[in-house]
Amino acid sequence: MGLGLCGLAIVVLLGRRHIAVSGVILGLCMIAELVILLVLDLAILAHGGGAAGISVSGFRLSEVFGPGLGVTMVFVLGSYVGFEATAIFGEEASNPDRTIPRATYIAVILITAFYAFSTWAIVQYYGPDKAQAAAAASLEGFYFAPMEALLGGWVVKLANVLLITSLFACLLSFHNTLNRYFYALGHEGLLSSHVTKVHDDHGSPHVAGLVQAALVATILGFSR
Repeated sequence: MGLGLCGLAIVVLLGRRHIAVSGVILGLCMIAELVILLVLDLAILAHGGGAAGISVSGFRLSEVFGPGLGVTMVFVLGSYVGFEATAIFGEEASNPDRTIPRATYIAVILITAFYAFSTWAIVQYYGPDKAQAAAAASLEGFYFAPMEALLGGWVVKLANVLLITSLFACLLSFHNTLNRYFYALGHEGLLSSHVTKVHDDHGSPHVAGLVQAALVATILGFSR
């Protein structure tokens, strides 16, 4: 619980700052994660894929609309969770009518292209007929095993560090997003008007952040 409260305190302190501070941190974490996965994807292609070589398996309509489409769509839709969060930062954007739609479209396009490419690349490493069995045998090593084989053990260690930073980035992102939801609910009269107060220097809904932190701390306390 101590580590959880420590992490919560750091998230709250960062959330009190101007949104640009969180944006820089989240941006750096995201770029680092994208780069290491992209390097793996390119290494797989440079290696020529697996024993079956490179193919377009997975993109054929007969495979896309084959058995398991419903379960696949659940994971696909889950991958897009959060893209709509750009809209709630409109009041803090310099030119929301232009930047918010642009950020939303870029997020959707980036998610679609990168996830599709990375998923296709990892399937090429194991082979279309063996990828499912490899994932079932060791889901935690599904990406780490190719990294170690193609890029070296140090890349696996780096990827583990980035996995931790990505979890922190998720916490910070959720914190900032929920703060703005509380802020909006306060403006609509559905929550106390106190949550609509913004920081004098940073313009952040810091009271909403404190309310959210208190709720999280309470949950952590009851989960002991």
